[in-house]
Order: sequence, then structure tokens, then C-alpha cells
Amino acid sequence: MITANLSLLLATVAVSVANGTELTGYLMDRLCIRRCDKQNNTESCNPDGSNAFYTPEDHTGWCLKIKLCEESGYMLMSEETDANGKHSIIANFTDAPSKTAVVSYIDTVSAGKRVAMPLVTVVYDDNAVSVTSDAGETIVQVTDAVIKDPWPADADVYTGADTTQTLCEDLSAADIDGNNMCFRSDVKVSKADTKGMFVIESNGCPDHANMKGGSGIIANSQADPVVGGGVVAGSGGGCDACTACDSGACGCGVCSAQAGQPCPSTLDNSIEIDDATTLHYALVPASPPGSGNGLLCGRLEADHAGWIGLGFSEEGKMAGSDAIIGVPGAKTVLKYDLDSYAAQPAMSDDKQTLKDTSIVTENGKTIMKFTKLLVEDGEIPISEAGVNFFLHARGSDSLGYHTARSSFQKDFAEDSAAVLPVPRLPDVRLVAEAVLLQVVLLQVVLLQVVLLQVALLQVVLLQVVLLQVVPVNPALFAPAIRPVKEGVALDVGPGAMPDVVTGSVGPDVVTGSVGRDVVTGSVGPDVMPGSVGLDVTLGVALDVLVEDVPAEVLAASKGTTTHGVHDPMYQHYTMMIPQDPGTPGVATKITDDVVGIMTNGVLLDSHSQTWSYDMCNGHSDTKRQYHYHIPPICYLKSMGVATPNAPNWWINDASNEVRAYAEMTDQFPQTASASPVVGFARDGFPIYALYDATGNIQRIADLDECNGKADSNGYGYYITAEPPFVPTCLKGNVGSIAYATTTIACPSEGITNVIAGVAIPVVVDSDGDSSAGYAKIPLLGTLVLVVAATMAFFI
Repeated sequence: MITANLSLLLATVAVSVANGTELTGYLMDRLCIRRCDKQNNTESCNPDGSNAFYTPEDHTGWCLKIKLCEESGYMLMSEETDANGKHSIIANFTDAPSKTAVVSYIDTVSAGKRVAMPLVTVVYDDNAVSVTSDAGETIVQVTDAVIKDPWPADADVYTGADTTQTLCEDLSAADIDGNNMCFRSDVKVSKADTKGMFVIESNGCPDHANMKGGSGIIANSQADPVVGGGVVAGSGGGCDACTACDSGACGCGVCSAQAGQPCPSTLDNSIEIDDATTLHYALVPASPPGSGNGLLCGRLEADHAGWIGLGFSEEGKMAGSDAIIGVPGAKTVLKYDLDSYAAQPAMSDDKQTLKDTSIVTENGKTIMKFTKLLVEDGEIPISEAGVNFFLHARGSDSLGYHTARSSFQKDFAEDSAAVLPVPRLPDVRLVAEAVLLQVVLLQVVLLQVVLLQVALLQVVLLQVVLLQVVPVNPALFAPAIRPVKEGVALDVGPGAMPDVVTGSVGPDVVTGSVGRDVVTGSVGPDVMPGSVGLDVTLGVALDVLVEDVPAEVLAASKGTTTHGVHDPMYQHYTMMIPQDPGTPGVATKITDDVVGIMTNGVLLDSHSQTWSYDMCNGHSDTKRQYHYHIPPICYLKSMGVATPNAPNWWINDASNEVRAYAEMTDQFPQTASASPVVGFARDGFPIYALYDATGNIQRIADLDECNGKADSNGYGYYITAEPPFVPTCLKGNVGSIAYATTTIACPSEGITNVIAGVAIPVVVDSDGDSSAGYAKIPLLGTLVLVVAATMAFFI
């Protein structure tokens, strides 16, 4: 006993002081690290499809905030990879204040939504110790952490400084060293060669006037041009509805996703949920991966007469879960959204997508059959690889309170029928008690050492160690900290939260309140004035996205720090796209709205239309992200693409309703110069606008289901002048997108951008008459035309 404890104490003397006070990497919870370490390959191993060691950039705020993940604690994965593309663990958040800082940052950036978490910079105590793991990794034991975005608030990208850009006629012209991959000069492009990806970082602010001359919301009596996340309705081509795909008439992305592979004739796998209930199942993987057409084929059998159900949960709890419930008396098998513990009605008809359903009760046994898509919009996804949390309940003849219930977890990649209980991770109080117990044990050891008259030098060393660190029995943390060796000190004691300085986070902030995008005393995005939002505890300091903005930076910036609810803010977008997109394959539906990024750094989105745009055909949202849905005429003009003169080409002549879809393309010239590369989709293929390589305007009938086609320039996507306007699916390997939002407003007149190689476009009036175009001198082009016309009039 004495020898073991003495060895433990002496081992801690070897820890070294960390050299730096900052680290940059990806936040990762320990539960997901353990799952992926156990799997030991590059495949997805987490509920959001990420891999802690190979794709930490795909890890979402939603997954990080699952209760079990949050309770497990957090670590930091490296930004760089080894030669095999593997990230390593570089930091361990050891104290309560650091964990609070991590959770607060996750809430601020993603609010727990299914969006990827961006890189973070961690500032920590420069006296922090580091340890070497069994794998040879140096892991800093971080205390008093501050979490922030890697781009500081005074970065050049937030000053609105003038920029330049080179026009690229096609993908072959794009080159990082030669022309910044065709992007504006303030867009940062680099390579992640071990992943085969380009990394594109942008501030998201446009190079033209924005949020001015808005149309207001324009009425539209036509069907939504994009329904079901990708089915094009009422346009010149594509599918009118999924029934068309069922008959083999077309190949739209959503319908093909529904088609998928069929369920097998027998369900050979089973899970014994409890003594009375068994789930027989087969998992049909999505083909190709990520296409959203994977299936769970199930038969739930219970030695019970009455309703039975199978639920899908994020945390193993009923509230907030989804469920399939069969009621024999009503002969129904339906999906339910269990928002609370109270009785809930079935989901709406458009959500009832189950197939092959049946429910029968025979000889006291109830059998429910169903086929469910693994991934559906607005519902909890079922992961092909990674932990899934399931619920089971059963009750009487009529649907009501359950008479029995249970929860279990399943990783289908393990192909095991064993039911794994939801893990219980160490409680902070228990950990603290364990630490105190170790202190007592160490005092006993010290007494024994004195009684045995250990050499004075050893006693002095022990006293030094006791003054610096409280050793902890590593067995208590073995389930949570895989790489840390025995003898590592873990500070779990209470820590005082730093005081919040009035006004340090934003304007009109009440002392003790924290948040971003602060407007008149409100905290957090998308909240009403005067509310707190984001579950912020008053008096607890939140580590915000950007540092306080120096006065000189604000003075130099062309933006402002006072803004309305929808005023666009500088962002820090990080998009990863394949360096070689390869050959277009099967369509993958876009599930998070983001199609790609334009060469001016603005996002291109695909969600349902709001029919409210500014004078340049763009708009912002409650995330304060300026973006495009339809052809953005100011940006396209600057790129030399022919457009109408008037921004309201999408509004009818009476100016009271959205123009008929079939008439929209007629507002543009039918032939013009070929479009240059105006952006890149997330699968690495280029985006063009309106005109193909031959100069012909593109209609939906000319393109595939993803608004793309191959011509002399290779395969690419097109922005069109008729619905759906932009791609709603992609044909390649879809890369990641993450963002962090600042409190610095984009310049309302746009960032001045000089574009080399722009041809003079032909512009067309709303009545179809051609007129002379102009070569854009950014931001001043229109003014030059007005002055020139005025001088000509007086002369």
C-alpha cells in the first residue's frame, strides 16, 4: 500500500509545465471519443455521423449537448492530423469553470442544433500541466478556460477593407496560389491534404449594397417551388410529386431517397428489450452513404394485449422523443412527436411516412410491423453506426398512460442483439468525494512515511507534491479519460466564476448578463428584446464568440455595432469541400439548407422561399447571415453575367404578387456570354449562373434533378431564373460547413471589391428591351453611370 502510493506520488513529479497559453482545435465530448476509440477506424461512430478522430469538423452542437455527452466532459482534438489523417487529443478540460465555458460556447454558437461546431481557440492558465498518454500524445490539463473563435475581433477580415478578385471562366482556372481559387481576396483558402479537402473561410459579407430597398413579403398563390426538401413543383421540368417517381417517370432526389433498397424477407436480428418484448429488425443502409434512403425494418412483439410503441430519443427520455405506436383496437400504426410527458396527438399526415405497417393481437400477444426511414426532416435520426437511444412502452387497449416502459441503446454497426443499458457516468459530487478520500489516504501515507523515517529528501519531495497537486485514483475516471496516465491531477473542486463587466459583451447589457448579437438588453440570437435566451444563468460569465472590439477597430470598420434583428453581421464561415469532386453520382438531398459558397464569400441556400428580398435579391436571417436563394443581380452583374436592370424581375407587373414561375426566365436575355465560376458547391463542383458554355440560358428542363449538367467545362450546377433557382441536392461527397457569428455589422454599402477580367454584360429592362451594359467599378459603377448620364444631358 505504501509503495504503491509512493510510486503514484513520485510519478506526478514528472509532469511538465505547458509552454503556451492557447490551443486551437475541435471540441469533443469524452463519450464520443470513447466510442470512436473502441471502433478504431475511419467510419462514422457518433449519432451525428462524425468520427472523433477522423472527422471532428462534422461534430455538431446537438451531439455535444446530448445529456450523456455533456455529463461525460469535454476534450479538445487537434486542428492538424497525422500522415494518416487522424486527429489527436491535445487538451482535457479538468475543472468546473472550464466545462461551463465549453457548454456556454456550444450554446452560443449552435444552441444545440444539428450544425457543425467550428474550430475554437482555448485560452488557459499558463501554469497548466501536461501529461503524456499511453499513445504518446501530449495532453494539456486545462483549467479556467476561455473559449473563443480563432479569428480575433480586430482581424483584417472584419474591417471592411477593400478587396480584389480574379474572374475564372471555368473550374480549370481555379488555383490557390494564382487566383485564390477565384475567391475574393479576404476569403482564406487552404488545403487539408490528408483529408483531400479545400478549407474555405469567409466573413460572409457581400460586396454590394445589402438590406436596402427591400420588397417586403410578396404574396404567392403558386405552390411552393421546393417542397419536401428537394422536389420541384410547377416548373418546366423535374418532378411534380413523389408519385411521379413511384411510377418511374423521373428521378428526383427525394423520391429516389424514398425508394432505396427494400426490406429483406426475414428479420434475422433481434433485441430482447425486456422479459415480455422483443424487437426483430433489419437495418438497410443508405445507398449511396448519406443519401438519406436507409431503412429500419421492424417487427415489435410483446406478450401483452394492448398498444405497444417504439421510441427514438436523443437522451433516453420520453419528453422530446419520436415514437411509432400501434393501437390494435384502432388498427393504426402511426408516428408521434412526444414533446412532453402529456398525451400527444399523432404527427400530421405529411409526416406519416411509415410503410408496410400492421398491428394485430392474437392469443395475448401483440405484433406491430413497420418500415421507417432512418433520416427524416425534423425527426430524431437513426444512426447506421453510432449510439442510438430507444424507448419502449406498452399500455391498455386504448392509447393512454403506459403500464410498462424501458429504455435501451443500440449501435447497429456492432450487430449485437444485446441490450446495453444507458451508461451512468461519474457524478461531480461523487468525484469530489473521491478526491477528498484520496487526500485522507495521502495523509495516512505521509504519516507512515514519517514513522518509517523515510529519507528527508523523499519527505521534502512529497510535501512539494502535496502542495501542488491532489492525486486522484485514476480508476474513478477510467471510463471518461482514456489516454491519461495514472497520477494525473484532476481539479474538480468549486471554482469562482469570473465577474461580468457591464458592457463588455455588447451594448445595453445588464450587469451579469451575457450573449452575442445583443440588442437592447437581450441576450442570444433570435430572442425578443429584454429576454435572456440560451438558458443563460445571470451572473455566470459566458465565453463569447469574439473578444471585445477595440474602439480603433470599430472606428476603422465600415460596419456598426448597433443593428436591427435582421441586419447581417460578419461571420466566420468554415467550409470544407473535396479537392477533386470526381464524377457526379447519385443525388444526396441537402438537409441543412447550405448549397455552397459564392466567390464573394456569401452563402447560397436552398430552403423554402420567404419571397422577401432586398434590391440585390439577397436577404439576411435571424442568425444574421446574409445569403442568396435566387439569382442575385448585383453580384452577378459584378461578375459580368447578363441580368435584368430591375431587381423586381421576380414580381409581377402589378407589383402585388410573385410572378408566374413560367414567366421568370423570360425576364432575362435568352443568350449571353457564358457564365464564369460564381461559386462552389459543398461537394466541390463549380456553380455557374444562368448561362452555359454555349451562352444559352438554362431552364429546369435542361438540367438534372440537382440543377446541374455536364458540358464542355465538365459537370457543374446552375443558378436559374425559375424554381427551384438553386440546387436542392448534390451529386458528390458533401463537405462540412461551420460558422461563428460576431457582433460587428457588415457594411451596408458592401465591401469594395475590384474584379479583374470582367466582361461588359448586357442588361435587359423589365419589358425585355436591351440596353448598353456597364463594366462594374465596385460600389461606384452605378454612380459613374448616373454622373455620366447627367453630364450628357446637360451637354
